[in-house]
Amino acid sequence: MMNDNREDTQVNRQIIGWLFAGLIGGLLAVSGCTGSAADTEPLGRREEELNTRPAGCSSAGVCQANVTISNGAELSQFGAIAKDTLRLSNRALVLNLDGERASVLSSSTGGVYVGGYAKLGSALSYTSIQVDGGASLAGQAYARGSAQAQAGAQIAGGLKQNQPFFTHDVTVVPAFNMPATFGAGVNLEPDTVRSINPGAFTTLTVKSRASLSLAAGTYFVGSLDLEPGGKLRLANSGGPVEIHVLEQLNCKGDWLPALAAPNVRLVYWGSNAAVLECNLPLISVVAPNAAVRIADRINVGQVLAKSVELGADSVTRAVPFRAFVSGPSSKRLRDLTPTEGLASCRALDGLRSPQNRDIDCRLKANGKVVETKPANNAAARSTCSATYDTCAAADACAQPEQFGATCNATVGDRDACLTGLLPQHYAANANVPACSSTTVYAAYTYHAGGVDIPAACAGYFRCLGAN
Repeated sequence: MMNDNREDTQVNRQIIGWLFAGLIGGLLAVSGCTGSAADTEPLGRREEELNTRPAGCSSAGVCQANVTISNGAELSQFGAIAKDTLRLSNRALVLNLDGERASVLSSSTGGVYVGGYAKLGSALSYTSIQVDGGASLAGQAYARGSAQAQAGAQIAGGLKQNQPFFTHDVTVVPAFNMPATFGAGVNLEPDTVRSINPGAFTTLTVKSRASLSLAAGTYFVGSLDLEPGGKLRLANSGGPVEIHVLEQLNCKGDWLPALAAPNVRLVYWGSNAAVLECNLPLISVVAPNAAVRIADRINVGQVLAKSVELGADSVTRAVPFRAFVSGPSSKRLRDLTPTEGLASCRALDGLRSPQNRDIDCRLKANGKVVETKPANNAAARSTCSATYDTCAAADACAQPEQFGATCNATVGDRDACLTGLLPQHYAANANVPACSSTTVYAAYTYHAGGVDIPAACAGYFRCLGAN
């Protein structure tokens, strides 16, 4: 947290300057589109009530999932988090979106076991850590209890055992109301094709060579059975896709997101162990009540579960679910085509509320008064009003951002940065003076509230500073 008000004001003026250089402001909740009736089959009429509420839900059906992480850490640092045991099999790889190594955490009992030749950032455990020979940690092995490593293990940050270990809870699935009744199941026989809209279904079954398309939105499913060769096509370019599975999860087919972005999430509420034999590219998996095993050679997004096993040669990405994305998350900003850059900017700008726009323009106008140093209050109001009017009429994407050859930040880096930063930015500047009442003194003495710059902003800010 920044404590110096002048630093806060300077940072916020820098932020708004960057935003108006061609980006946006503001974040609103994103609602998934439901698709058109023309390409979607009607749902079954029969309804069946599930007899049980999953753990993590109240008797009234209000559900929420939290995860426990170590103090001082951010969720985006971890490819996998387990409440109990977390095991990396031989050659398992834990990375972030940029291809750098990411960390793992066991927050309660069970500890962390790192198999031979596994590669990751740091391993953190509330109990113990065991690192096999050949494993490579770019960070440290940090444990509240014992930390041991076999000969040949490489741990850049060293073994840290019997260390203080403080944690806090982070909500990963905000509270929502689980449907009380579920419609008829959807069962696709081999070689059949179907599209559905968001809703609640007793079952979703996709057999070999069948293809089921899901419009953007939220789905609730008693059981999900995706057989080998079956395809689940996700229209996440139109908004986030979330699938909540209550009881049984069998995943052996193909998940095919329309957009390579982390706005797809699979939430498994059941207590039976689940083995995921399906590639889930950038798709986060949340299983608060179950042991989850990622099968050998499988590629998956962030995994948060009661216990986690990462199979041999599997790849896990430390990319938390984000409801909002502005483009292909792994693509570097410098590599966006003009068309992609404009589309990304439009997506971001479209999320600004009228209140957000008003704050942005008031802040820009206030900064102009400070910059021009008017002689009196009347001149200050005139400068402020002219700047505000120009800002309000401007197209924020008329001049999209330009990034130099040394900019390595991705679209996902920018989205993660702005997702965490902009809500703070608008809250911190809610009281910036309006032009009708501003004075020279008010402009010069305006102090924004404090903001915490998310770690995800580092690379993006370097790109902006290089321009």
